[in-house]
Amino acid sequence: MKKILFVKPPQRHFSSASAPPMGFLYLSSYVKNKLPKEFEIKLIDMRISSINNFERLRKYIEVYRPDIVGLSCCSDDDYYMRKISFLVKDIKKDTVVVVGGPHPTMYTYEVMSDANIDFCIIGEGEITFYEFLKKYLLGEENFEDVKGLVYRRNGEIKINQPREFIEDLDLLPFPDWDLLEIEKYSSVRFLSMNALLKGKRYIGIVTSRGCPYRCAYCHEIFGKKFRKRSKENIIEEIKILKEKYSIDELHVYDDIFNLDKKRLIEICDAIVENNIKINFAFPNGLRGDILDEELILKLKKAGAYMLTFALETASERLQKMINKNINIEKLKKNIIFADKIGLLTKCYNMLGFPTETIEEVNKTIQFNCLLPLCFASFFIVTLQKNTQLYDLVKKNYPNFNVELEANQYYLPHKEYEKFVKLPLKSLQLKAYRKFYLNPKRIIKIITRMPRKIFAIINSHRYFTFYFLGLWRKKH
Repeated sequence: MKKILFVKPPQRHFSSASAPPMGFLYLSSYVKNKLPKEFEIKLIDMRISSINNFERLRKYIEVYRPDIVGLSCCSDDDYYMRKISFLVKDIKKDTVVVVGGPHPTMYTYEVMSDANIDFCIIGEGEITFYEFLKKYLLGEENFEDVKGLVYRRNGEIKINQPREFIEDLDLLPFPDWDLLEIEKYSSVRFLSMNALLKGKRYIGIVTSRGCPYRCAYCHEIFGKKFRKRSKENIIEEIKILKEKYSIDELHVYDDIFNLDKKRLIEICDAIVENNIKINFAFPNGLRGDILDEELILKLKKAGAYMLTFALETASERLQKMINKNINIEKLKKNIIFADKIGLLTKCYNMLGFPTETIEEVNKTIQFNCLLPLCFASFFIVTLQKNTQLYDLVKKNYPNFNVELEANQYYLPHKEYEKFVKLPLKSLQLKAYRKFYLNPKRIIKIITRMPRKIFAIINSHRYFTFYFLGLWRKKH
């Protein structure tokens, strides 16, 4: 039996969330379903595992001796992805290294320029990885008919035709939760993507893939067509998670959970009708201006306690430029209603879009401060290759070294600031201080916050980071 080891790299920034690596869980369940006797699969999530440094990882790999090492990589993981690939090859040269995820999909040539990486999977990975493994088992060296796969032939990088997206998501087996140390993700030592927990044992869930909106800053790893799982399939998964794994909270990681209003209502009604007692949070997955009072009430009745709204910018000019085109007034109305019925609310914002003015930044900050939000995040715009935002930056700042900066998850802001002509870090700190240093807001947060002691311990780093400005001394 061949051995596959999946590795999720450690965090590079303390504010990163340790959300369960859903991509690996889907890959594993798909392979086990199709090739049940050919592979043993293990997962090391270095963010939460006791194998949390490279010395320990080396020792583990030397003992386990995997045939294939798979790495999932967002742009922030690029440095460690390369470091782990080098480590693997240093231990055993013929170990096959396969990478996938948003970063390899967007930066395929840059990733494959590393000689320690053998294969790259672009986009949705289940079928591509399975077909690659079939070839691998047969000892074949011709991979040109495996759609979505990138490899080398005679030193030349070969990119195969893209893989069609899976239309019927009900055909996918449920994620392989047995790979996880589930309890560790709910530990006070690690931060969930939602930042808060109402339950004591949570897991992520993906009920749909793809988003038809074309926001300029977004990747397209799951495409622009909305594909959804059925209500029955979702309810079955939730029941298994509760009964077998004692899960009492779900975090929805969809691109856009609420695109299909009828489906959302059916799912919420089914949860209530089946008497499933479960907490829901949406750290992602909702488009705020296509919600309405009926849907928000349905979500709350089904167990939702926290909704996240993505505004990005309060400037109507920038909304059009970045193709977000959100109805700001409707978003505002839905935030006010969600707060009125007792839900925790959060808003995502981005500062530093190309051509953004100081007045537009202040408008976004003020918009958040005047709303009855519990939480807000103000991110500095991050440039990613193969996005419309990348093209906008090239167009507006032709002297800015886009090629050099685009593969960095956190832009070297001092360089970018010279071109946007905005003191981005200072504005970010101003936004956090103005938003959170509000007695009424602090009282509301404390009053509504579930598991208060847990939340306070888990969020102390944010208070240090944003209020005291210690980050400035480290950057």
